[in-house]
Amino acid sequence: MKLARRSLLAALPGLLSACASIGPLTIVRDQRDYTEAIADAAKRQVLGAVVRLRYGDHVSFLDIGSVVAGYQFETGIGTGTSLTSGLDLGENVRLSVDGRYVDRPTITWQPVAGAALSERLLQPLPPGVIAVLGLTGYPPEMVFGLTVASMNGLSNGSTRPGESIPAHPRWEIVIDRFRVLRTTGVLGIRTERDGLGRPRFVLVDESRGTDRRVQDIRILLGLDPEENEFPLVYGSGAGNGHEIRMITRPLLEVLLEVAGRIKVPAVDVESGRTPATVTDVPSQPVLRIEAAEERPDGAYVEVDYGDGWFWIDDRDYASKRTFTLLMLLVSLAQTDSDRQQPLLTIPTG
Repeated sequence: MKLARRSLLAALPGLLSACASIGPLTIVRDQRDYTEAIADAAKRQVLGAVVRLRYGDHVSFLDIGSVVAGYQFETGIGTGTSLTSGLDLGENVRLSVDGRYVDRPTITWQPVAGAALSERLLQPLPPGVIAVLGLTGYPPEMVFGLTVASMNGLSNGSTRPGESIPAHPRWEIVIDRFRVLRTTGVLGIRTERDGLGRPRFVLVDESRGTDRRVQDIRILLGLDPEENEFPLVYGSGAGNGHEIRMITRPLLEVLLEVAGRIKVPAVDVESGRTPATVTDVPSQPVLRIEAAEERPDGAYVEVDYGDGWFWIDDRDYASKRTFTLLMLLVSLAQTDSDRQQPLLTIPTG
């Protein structure tokens, strides 16, 4: 018994010192958990905004300002001869060890309101960035289908709630040529700065007019056959042949385009809560948002609104990819640069 007592007493300092710092052990876990939680919250907020617009409701955003993961671990050790709960070390000596662990994170939120909200929702997306996304990243039929209202006078269709506007017959042909050329390297985009230091995007025909598919784009958009570089600018009309004019949609219109495709319950249409879902929507971009009274199983993202649930199925890859693009567009529309970016603080000692 004396040997066990001496061994335990000798080991206690090491045991307590091991518990003295728990911060480093939480870094990997907290980084993963908070990243997933923040991402899931952002997805639900965007889907919620789409659903609210579908029902003619107001849209608002609440951004995460900072997250402070606060931990506290307290230990205590005591000896005595009183009859208390603990380890009996013999010779009327008892040892007691107390511990308490507290996880109390602090999260701050930043409401987006006033001019910041108006700018986020109503500022048109930058044409150059949209072109980069559509020609080098996501499929052009997906990017341009959601974000561009017209290109050199060729109008895109619309599926906003309660309306179904077909696209110009030449629009689909132009987008198809962009789709075919996206991975060939024939079309490139150069970034430069204008006189005020602002970024300027230029579409470059690397084939110098020899590729038949590029020739089709030139003809459809009315571009000068003698030039090989065309600045991407915001504007309406057919242009002068020396540039590509794009009317890009603001975030609000993009969200409305998505909202118009939700398959809302028939009872909501009959009661006048929302207009009927358009049936002749374009094939691209694919984004299926389902609705039902019961909470779904296996949803990629879900929100409840009114008396029902709205969600995207986790097995619907095409819809998930389009929704990921929508999330990227929401981030792109956050132009309030003076707002502090989300900050995650994790103690390490």
